[in-house]
Amino acid sequence: MRIIWRSKKPKGRPPIHENIVDLIIDMKRANWLWGAQRISDELKIMGISVSKKTVLKILKDSGYLPPKTKFSPPTWRSLLNSYKRYWAIDFTTVFDSNGIQLFILGIIEVPSRKLVLINVTANPSKKWIIQQFRNTFPNEFPAAILHDRDGIYGQWLPGVLEEFGSKSIQTQVRSPWQYGVIERFHLSLKNEVLDRVILHDAERVRELCASYQSFYNRLRPHQGIAGQIPSRQKSDPNKVIDFGEIRIKKVKVLDGLVTHFRIAA
Repeated sequence: MRIIWRSKKPKGRPPIHENIVDLIIDMKRANWLWGAQRISDELKIMGISVSKKTVLKILKDSGYLPPKTKFSPPTWRSLLNSYKRYWAIDFTTVFDSNGIQLFILGIIEVPSRKLVLINVTANPSKKWIIQQFRNTFPNEFPAAILHDRDGIYGQWLPGVLEEFGSKSIQTQVRSPWQYGVIERFHLSLKNEVLDRVILHDAERVRELCASYQSFYNRLRPHQGIAGQIPSRQKSDPNKVIDFGEIRIKKVKVLDGLVTHFRIAA
């Protein structure tokens, strides 16, 4: 008969002594903020070698969950939603027919999508920008104003906004999505008006921007506010319209670039 000798299965690590288990639990009870790594380090100082993984298993088996080791900051959207009213400001640029670069400053009240101010300059100096804020004073400054880190005003703007009673909220570097509303406004301004006409000079651009502000606030629906118009009350979804008697009126706006439709009185 052939006999096969098998080696005994090697033993694993010896089990943790129950007194050490009790000590780990006692350390956790006395210090709720201590996690597995901290307890393991404290035991090591005492001359007791217990790995972080083992401590974590003991804590879990005993019903103790480790505390969060990383801080989770609030989302960008929740930060902005904490303000009932806040503005977003930004510049965009165009060139007139003489090749002069013109800077267009837009200020939007984001929750309502109301265009608070729009103006044009060839020299966006600190003095000029502060004057634009003064021009908006009748609108009452909001609790916060959102802006990017534009070189035109990135260094000094937060201090100026504080003087006007508003908190400065700067977008993060290379994060245009945090600035979507004002960026989309400038795109709409160019697509619907400025890219479709000859821009003779700054005065012509200023006239077009003023017309667009009226159109933007009084006639144009916005997807961001469920198709509503900033300066109008919400439409009544239960209103019954007699399509047999309805009459439609067409009105040319923005120098004929847009045809507005409305129900005739």
